[in-house]
Amino acid sequence: MQSVIEAIHPALPSTQIPPDEQAVTLEEIKRAIRKGGNNKAPGPDGIETTSYKEKWETVKMISATF
Repeated sequence: MQSVIEAIHPALPSTQIPPDEQAVTLEEIKRAIRKGGNNKAPGPDGIETTSYKEKWETVKMISATF
């Protein structure tokens, strides 16, 4: 099935994918979490950066599935 999809809609080589459309790596996620200030919520969910830092192994497993 994948070969049929690629024949109809071929994938771009990674060199032609704009940087803002490339997949985010786990290292980039980890770096962003580390840079975040403690006791600050980076999004509307109200979860503080400290929580992400303390639960990195869980965050990493969840992030790897996307």
